[in-house]
Amino acid sequence: MDHPIGYVDVDIGDSISFSPAVHTRGHGYKLFKKQSAGIHCSFFSERVINAWNGLPTYVDFKTLAVFKRTIGSIDFSSYLKRY
Repeated sequence: MDHPIGYVDVDIGDSISFSPAVHTRGHGYKLFKKQSAGIHCSFFSERVINAWNGLPTYVDFKTLAVFKRTIGSIDFSSYLKRY
């Protein structure tokens, strides 16, 4: 498949999977990051996993509408960086 200049195919399964831990602090939908070093630490997917895993326990995952409503009150400013 041809991609526009600057885009690459990435298999998300190579870097992200559900956490194998049975008991996790917080919500039960934690993601597991494979170890990465160097420039990969600042990739969007790496930063998003940190924010996702940091979601508080009161976030409701029952439906997309409920999820959007409960996630709307969360302050994500600690995950934002200015470069």
